[in-house]
Amino acid sequence: MDTNASNNQLYSYWFANYPQSFTVPACNTDSEIAMLEAMALSDHSLLRFICINYGYVLGKSGHIRLFGGKNNNCMSLFEVNNLENGYTVFNGVLIIASTSEGGLFALNFSKTTGANLGEVLFLPAKSLNWEKLGIGYKAFCKWALGVSESDLVSSGWIEPYAKKKTPNEQDRLVKGKVCVLESVAERSGD
Repeated sequence: MDTNASNNQLYSYWFANYPQSFTVPACNTDSEIAMLEAMALSDHSLLRFICINYGYVLGKSGHIRLFGGKNNNCMSLFEVNNLENGYTVFNGVLIIASTSEGGLFALNFSKTTGANLGEVLFLPAKSLNWEKLGIGYKAFCKWALGVSESDLVSSGWIEPYAKKKTPNEQDRLVKGKVCVLESVAERSGD
């Protein structure tokens, strides 16, 4: 790998060397690109790279999906967060990934969550309490892409593995969880 490579070249190399992960190309329109600009993500941002290049990325285990840009297969980062003018409707978090059973991962960008800025949070499928993971987005992506199902089970992962779900099946779970989060936020005045 060229030592003078750009971040985008390094990210492309990184994704190409996770052979068991699965990517779907993005088909962003001008409105999605404008939302990325409004989010003020730098050209060096891995999140920006994923949203521009991939509709979604499915990790090695098949149970963790990173949201990307607009695509024809499933919800994008923009859709799951109901992004409007670059801002999410959720107070303090940007949803970045989901599990096959409807759990959500999010980036914290608020002091009110009790987590560090940029820290990844996890919301289990059957909970409304965010859990701090103590890692940032790049470390989370590296973990999500490389972790196997047996690694998840041996580390105490409690999400059920009865059946891996298609992106469309996962979307139904995610939409339900997002509706609940929106409802809770409306009731609490956030």
